[in-house]
Amino acid sequence: PLGVSEPHERAAGAQSSSSRSSAYTRAAVSGGAERRGVTGCGGCRPLKRTPTSGRSSLEVHSWQGCVGCRRRRRAMEQYDYDMAGEYYEDGMEIENFDSDPFEKPLPAAEQQLYCAMKSVMPDLLTGAAAAAQEVITDPTSDVSVTFARNQERAMAATVTGRTKRELAPMLNELSLFTRAATFGDTNDLYYHAPSSRIGANYSPGANGVLEVKAAGDKRSGGRAAPQLLQYPDASAPRTMRGEKIAVAAAAAASAAKYASPQKQGSRLARAGSPDSPFDVGNGAAVLDATHLTESQRRHVADAIVRYYYYIEHGIREDDTIAPPKEEWFERVLALVPPDPPGRVTREYFDELILSSLEEMRTDYFYSVKKSIVDYTLANPTERERLGLEALEEMLPVAGAVRQSHGELPLVWRANVEAAREDIAWTLQTLSPNVLELSALWDAYEGKPLADVDSSAFVSRLPFEAEKFRTFQTEACERVKGSLWTTWVPKSAEVFRRQPPVCINGDTEAYYRSVASLQSIQLRGLVEHNLAAYVAFFDSHDPPDTHLVCDPQAERLNWSVPPAFIIRLREGPNGTYAFSPSFREVEDVVRGCLDQFVLAVNGIPRVGAAASNPSRRGQHIPGVQLDEDSVAAARTRVLSIMERNTAGPKSLAALFEPFLDLLVMDIPAYLRKFLQQTHALEYYAAVIEEFKDKAAAIKATALDEVRTGAYTVDCTELKQVLVHTAMEVAEQLLNQVRNTAQESNTRVCEAYTYMNTEIIKQPDTGDAVLQLKKYIAKSAAEQETLSSEINANKAREEFLECYYFDLPDGDFSLAMRAYEWPKKMINSMKEATAAANAEHRAFEDALKKRRTTFQETLVGYSKEIDGFDEIGDVDERESMATKVTDLSDNLTAALTESEDINVQERLFGWPPTKFAQIATYTNQLEVYRKLWTITQSFFKNIHAWLNGPFSHLDPDEIEESVTDSFRNVYKLTKTFSGAAGGPELPGPLAVAKATLEKLESFKEYLPLIIAVCNPGLRDRHWAAMSDVIGIMGWELKKDDHTSLQRLIEKGVHEHTPMLAETSDFASREWSFEKTLDKMIVDWEGVDFKLKPWKETGTFILDGGPVDDAQALLDDHIVKTQAMRASPFAKPFAERITPWESKLVRLQDIMDQWLKCQSKWLYLEPIFGSDEIMKQIPVEGAAFKSMDATWRRIMNEVKLQPEIIGAADLHNLLEDLTASNQELDVVEKGLNDFLDTKKLAFPRFFFLSNDELLEILSEAKDPLKVQPFMKKCFEAVREVEFTDRVTMKSIVSVEGEIIPLCKEIDPAETGAVEKWMLEFEDVMKESMLKVTGDSITQYAQISREQWILNWPGQVVIAGSQVYWTREVTECIVTGGAKGLAEYGKKSNMQLTNIVNMVRGELSKLERATMSALVTIDVHARDVVLQMSTDGVSDPRDFKWLSQLRYFWEDDTVRVRMINAEAQYGFEYLGNSS
Repeated sequence: PLGVSEPHERAAGAQSSSSRSSAYTRAAVSGGAERRGVTGCGGCRPLKRTPTSGRSSLEVHSWQGCVGCRRRRRAMEQYDYDMAGEYYEDGMEIENFDSDPFEKPLPAAEQQLYCAMKSVMPDLLTGAAAAAQEVITDPTSDVSVTFARNQERAMAATVTGRTKRELAPMLNELSLFTRAATFGDTNDLYYHAPSSRIGANYSPGANGVLEVKAAGDKRSGGRAAPQLLQYPDASAPRTMRGEKIAVAAAAAASAAKYASPQKQGSRLARAGSPDSPFDVGNGAAVLDATHLTESQRRHVADAIVRYYYYIEHGIREDDTIAPPKEEWFERVLALVPPDPPGRVTREYFDELILSSLEEMRTDYFYSVKKSIVDYTLANPTERERLGLEALEEMLPVAGAVRQSHGELPLVWRANVEAAREDIAWTLQTLSPNVLELSALWDAYEGKPLADVDSSAFVSRLPFEAEKFRTFQTEACERVKGSLWTTWVPKSAEVFRRQPPVCINGDTEAYYRSVASLQSIQLRGLVEHNLAAYVAFFDSHDPPDTHLVCDPQAERLNWSVPPAFIIRLREGPNGTYAFSPSFREVEDVVRGCLDQFVLAVNGIPRVGAAASNPSRRGQHIPGVQLDEDSVAAARTRVLSIMERNTAGPKSLAALFEPFLDLLVMDIPAYLRKFLQQTHALEYYAAVIEEFKDKAAAIKATALDEVRTGAYTVDCTELKQVLVHTAMEVAEQLLNQVRNTAQESNTRVCEAYTYMNTEIIKQPDTGDAVLQLKKYIAKSAAEQETLSSEINANKAREEFLECYYFDLPDGDFSLAMRAYEWPKKMINSMKEATAAANAEHRAFEDALKKRRTTFQETLVGYSKEIDGFDEIGDVDERESMATKVTDLSDNLTAALTESEDINVQERLFGWPPTKFAQIATYTNQLEVYRKLWTITQSFFKNIHAWLNGPFSHLDPDEIEESVTDSFRNVYKLTKTFSGAAGGPELPGPLAVAKATLEKLESFKEYLPLIIAVCNPGLRDRHWAAMSDVIGIMGWELKKDDHTSLQRLIEKGVHEHTPMLAETSDFASREWSFEKTLDKMIVDWEGVDFKLKPWKETGTFILDGGPVDDAQALLDDHIVKTQAMRASPFAKPFAERITPWESKLVRLQDIMDQWLKCQSKWLYLEPIFGSDEIMKQIPVEGAAFKSMDATWRRIMNEVKLQPEIIGAADLHNLLEDLTASNQELDVVEKGLNDFLDTKKLAFPRFFFLSNDELLEILSEAKDPLKVQPFMKKCFEAVREVEFTDRVTMKSIVSVEGEIIPLCKEIDPAETGAVEKWMLEFEDVMKESMLKVTGDSITQYAQISREQWILNWPGQVVIAGSQVYWTREVTECIVTGGAKGLAEYGKKSNMQLTNIVNMVRGELSKLERATMSALVTIDVHARDVVLQMSTDGVSDPRDFKWLSQLRYFWEDDTVRVRMINAEAQYGFEYLGNSS
């Protein structure tokens, strides 16, 4: 207690701390081991308690000292008594108090603060304890400490068990001994109860003692008399809100004011309640007693108020009462369902649980504090000290066991009688109809809405899910039909036969009661079936030992038959599946339960129409699906079904090693297997592997396996797996069989071909030699075939080992293959002999052929020699034939010689050289040229002169005459001997005669060229006729005038003039041909149209258009050149329109392509509804132009010729007008884009196409993601929530910065607005993150701080602290301080280097890289300033540095006299 002197407190604290053993004990004194120091004024000795467990320190002064210290102590005490309201008693108003009316009066310095033990237990003190009977007057002496300890030891040694039980429940202010201890070990005699401090400063007399000096009132023994509150006269009528307030009500209200909120209106407000802390009623009952005076009543009322005030405020919960145990709350929560029942929301359910737990905690503390107060008040001394003597008669006797309440108060009897009368006039009792209804219900009670125990049900177990549903539906419908067809009519008949007598004549209430009864009956029926349904599934709840399946039925025994049968079969994607699935079975089970629960709903009430005709269709309340019992049953059943899935799943898991067979592509596997060459041993290993798999699958489990509530039918899955494995094995054997069959077929075919080849009769020497080679080669081939036959025999033996049934055809084929080696031996002998004979015969024939050929060559030589003597030109025809035939013979002789040489080489002979053939050919060549040219020219000159000149080709004639003249001239040189050979007079004469003839004809070549020009027209012939000037004869082109006729007419004499006219004609003809060719070039040149996306129209394909433009440019140039030529005058009427057409077509193409490019650009833009809404005028203009475009493209589709486009009506004009409209649209669009860019300037970073794409997709922010990086350099993308709101920034490097608030683009709509909002929020987020990082910098190590924040924030925050720390170093230490800070900078760099050497993420390493650069520069700056002796923060060397400051919740950057605010634009995490 605070009144104990310091030495005694220290002694008591030491003794208490040494003897206390309970873990729940809290120290109740200020002293002992908790003291750490003594400080204060001269007259006071304050005791400072060091805070523990985070509590704030508390200074408590001892009672000695000045009045100011005591007042400060009183001010530090808890003062919660609120008297600000008005207090009424019998309608009288009580004045407000400015100070605590229940404060304990402070004792004077000389007042004795503790009593001797002899006044309490004189009979227990003996021996050494007798010395303790003296009154100690010096509380600070060391003797008192020794005395207190000895006294406690003596008391503990002398108190017996019986005496302990008889001890009065006192609380000695010096002694730690007490009979009862609310906390801790009750057997500990030295336990210090916290109740010894109750009411220490809340005495009712404290108000009057505040001004009493330290000396006190000696006549009162140092204690001021309690000053009672002055209540107004009870007889004075006062009202509050028009009602008179009784003293009892005021006392109860005052007590309730300080009671726990959970207790108000219950324990305190209930009149006459036996739940009271007092023996005789409560305070209100005492106050109503007639034997009490008004003053006594006021004392009692005051005591009751202070009693409850002490309970609420006299004991602090934090340091005197141990908290409730967590397991108490856990046990309570275990009784609460995990999910909210019925329609209760989760929020309300959680709030209700939390409030209930808080109510438990409050009740616990209230009960403990009330127990402490009751125990304290059991001591008369404490009652006197606290001024609660008025409650003495109401408190229980100390140590006595509280008896039962006995007879209840009269007011309770009145309440009981009133309740009995109310029941008699409100409940519908003693109705014979109800008895008859109850008897009627006996026939329906217990009927199976869910049949789970009948013999018919049990005999059909296990059920398929749907059959189970059908069975339960039928059972439910039977009972439901019985209720509707029998029970409902009979129930109505009861009331028709005997009308009911209703209490108070309340028919509605009566029938409501009947409906309640029937509802109870129906609910009972449902609950009975629920219980049976749950019990059925409870019987299938497998123990933990049965959760793993027993696939061979060797280990587990089941006491009940299974409920359901499911099939394990092949599932999708190479997995297994249960049919029906567990979810489907659970749905059936749940559906059946819900079905019979709802089966009794909707049954009409009895008497509903009679009691209230207007309320038709009323039904008997039934069981709802969301009721707790139904939900609990459903949960229980489904949990059991869920638990039963473990067995089937474990069974299915046994087949998992074989599931690869389900996804196996057998044909692909066999093809891949066949692509590689495998030995039969490998085939055997693989086949055995698959056969073993099949056997293992069969042995994995029985076809039907019991697993709790399920019987799993594995037959289907096993069959599929076994079939697949056996199929692979069978196909591998079939591969071996096919390989053998194919090999035998090849062997037979090879031997057949070989036999056919060797018996062929060769017809040439080459064939003989090839036959002999083949015979030699076939011996090696036979060895290979023999090896293949042996391999096939091994394959047959392999197949026989697996009892593979070979077809008869394979067996016959194998036999034929095995017989061929023997048959080939004789065939080879015969073929070899025949080949040798043929070889000899062909050698003899070759020799004879070579001799004959040499004799032929000698004849050719003699014939060539005979040509030297012939010189008559008239023999040109026969000689030309001879030399031509001989030339052909020599060519054939050359071929024959080469063939003979080939044959000689085949037989191994050296080839014969026939060099004379080339000599003969060269000798013959001059004669062949002479006679063939002579014969050809003489023949042609006759035709040229005598045939129609109009048919002559001047170019061909000129070329022929020129070539012939040149060759004959060379021959004259050869035959004359001028070339070095002998002179041959005969051939020379022929050559000279031919040369003379050629020279004479060459004179007419200019005439032929002039008159045979194909470009000559009638106007040219007339001009030529004028030049000739022969009267009566006109030169013209016809089919009978010959060249000889023209010569005879002397036309050749006018050749120069005729040549000039012919030249004009040639030039004009060239222009005409060019014009015709241009027209022909456009034939087949068409537009190629291709559909444009989903617009329903077309665009021009680029390929044909490019070709047409190139052709158009070429033709325009040619046409313009022709029009400028003087030779084009005859064609002017054709050239001018053609030129106009080409120019118009060129203009059309230019306008068309320009229009198409703009249309392609604008069409998707104005195809967006968003763009059309924002620029409607331009949109309407584009729609008008779009209609024109579509019309033009449709016309072109019908007439695709490009040259014909120039003739389309108003095509050029329409395209020109469309381009003008598009220019207007484009200008308006650009103006619109400029407004968007001005609204959000970062749009200037985007092209118009990109901006338009963003604007057209404004409703979908996710499609704007690709352009975020162009608007915000370091932002790669923005993370969106499921509600499409922006929540964080993701940098290019992958760094994530959460936004300080989510941005909903849908709220603003316009993309530029939410992009602006994103920019602002980005900066706000960076500001917030930067501020948080700067705050944390001083709380944790710098190394850990670097890893906690984004790279940009780390740089900024580090620079802020660098600026701050460097400034402090300059101010406090000058250059020396900077040198010390340089060491610190080096240490920081070393730490960063060590971190870099460790394991860091990519982002962390990037942050470190950038920070190291900044830190190195910062260190160099600090060391340089230290070297320069900087000692003033205003030094220019410091001011010239870039310095960061955190001011006004933002970062500011300064250099010299310039200042800028940090922009907080996110820049990512890069160096």
